[in-house]
Amino acid sequence: MKRPHFRNTNTDPKVFNLDPEMHPSRWEALVAGIMERAGPILEARRQRTLAGTLSGWQRPVLAGAAGLAAAAIAVLILLPGGETAPVEVSLAEVVMPWSVAAWIDGGDAPTAIDLVDAVAEYVP
Repeated sequence: MKRPHFRNTNTDPKVFNLDPEMHPSRWEALVAGIMERAGPILEARRQRTLAGTLSGWQRPVLAGAAGLAAAAIAVLILLPGGETAPVEVSLAEVVMPWSVAAWIDGGDAPTAIDLVDAVAEYVP
């Protein structure tokens, strides 16, 4: 099969040459057309304020919050709830290893063997 031969001449109407130096008037007409069509969109974006942008996010954020609340309620309802009192957790138990937290909550200083045992628990 023979390939079609395209001529790259300035008189060929099928060739769309976008070189601004060869056809400055055509180039300016293309730029003017693009700017004219983009004008309303750019003006609408220019007029948007922070409050307008945030108000556009109001419905998606509320829908997400409602979904999270529904999931949390479902988990609370479906979890087996006993009649036992909730377990109190101190800040030391959350931040530190349990043995160190017990020492802090107890108010007494650990012995050397307690320190060695605590370090041994966390050694890989």
